[in-house]
Amino acid sequence: MRYRRGHISLSDANDVPLLLTIRNARAITYDQICSLAYIDGIAGSKRIVHWRLSRLERSGLVQRMKYDLLLSQPIFSITSLGLEVLESRGHALLSLPSTKKEIVRRSQILHSVELAGIRIALASKGILMSWKWELEIVSRNLVYEGESTKDYDALAEIIVGDVAHLPTLTGSVETLGANEEMSHFLASHGIKTAPSQPTSGVSPHIILIPGQVAAQTNDWLTQVSSGGVAILLDPNTLPSALGGTIEDSGPRFWGRDDIVKPHPIFDGLPSRRLMDLYFYRDLIARKSIVGFSNSAENVVPTFAVGKPGGQGYWAGSNLLVYNVGRGKVIVCTLRILENLEKNPAADRVLLNMIAFAASKLNTLP
Repeated sequence: MRYRRGHISLSDANDVPLLLTIRNARAITYDQICSLAYIDGIAGSKRIVHWRLSRLERSGLVQRMKYDLLLSQPIFSITSLGLEVLESRGHALLSLPSTKKEIVRRSQILHSVELAGIRIALASKGILMSWKWELEIVSRNLVYEGESTKDYDALAEIIVGDVAHLPTLTGSVETLGANEEMSHFLASHGIKTAPSQPTSGVSPHIILIPGQVAAQTNDWLTQVSSGGVAILLDPNTLPSALGGTIEDSGPRFWGRDDIVKPHPIFDGLPSRRLMDLYFYRDLIARKSIVGFSNSAENVVPTFAVGKPGGQGYWAGSNLLVYNVGRGKVIVCTLRILENLEKNPAADRVLLNMIAFAASKLNTLP
């Protein structure tokens, strides 16, 4: 069956969310549409957003506004036809029906663009949990509260990782391989670092192993077997003694789900949930651990159904705790190191891992 000229087939998973973003923002720039499409998981590249946006504009569902002389890029808003399409699909708003003559006033344009910028900034910092636009708030108030209820420009739920509320640790850990940024961060939180040395006959200790150092020597495994705890941060390979391999799971990013289970490593952080693109966005792993034994503790399970290239099911882990002799090895593929002192979640996860490791030594770090 051939479609008639001018027909547009809309995707409920991609086109409709893009329309909702433009409608709820009232007025929004091209770059902001691309940023929110990425943050909300609608599209993974500007090229895809541009293609979808061009289709919507050609079909008269969105329009460029005649108020972009002060900006270097076009500003978009939804049209009455776009509102009709959303209403036909169950996305009606009392605050902005398709019968309304003026969808956005000229005086609202720059303010709407500023609000969209605030939402993007909060989401990019990994501290935004939820966001309600003004149109959504007003519509809800009209239904439940009446016109006397106070309306807001937006309602945002934010989690802020205040340094004052991060775990308080004292003592020292050993490091295998130099990482000045990590050592500086730990020192600022009361933890001294010292190079790891192959030793025997000493009390168990914690060994931090950033990057690819773990694959260069197996001496640290001997110390772990005697009761120590090693923390491997973003390795590319694993020692064969552990079991399992590191696999590039980046191509599955948009079809992959990561689960944050309740665990001491995530104390003070959102858990019992999917690792969302708001709070955990910068930490989401590009690599995953696969092929490990059932005896390992899977703290951040990850899976994909219908993996690219054909039917099937894929599963792995982005944070795993191995039992090795009398000690433990924590393998973390979350992007902790590159986000230290940039994202509060990265800071807390690293400090929580050290605190968890210390609890398994039955001593403070």
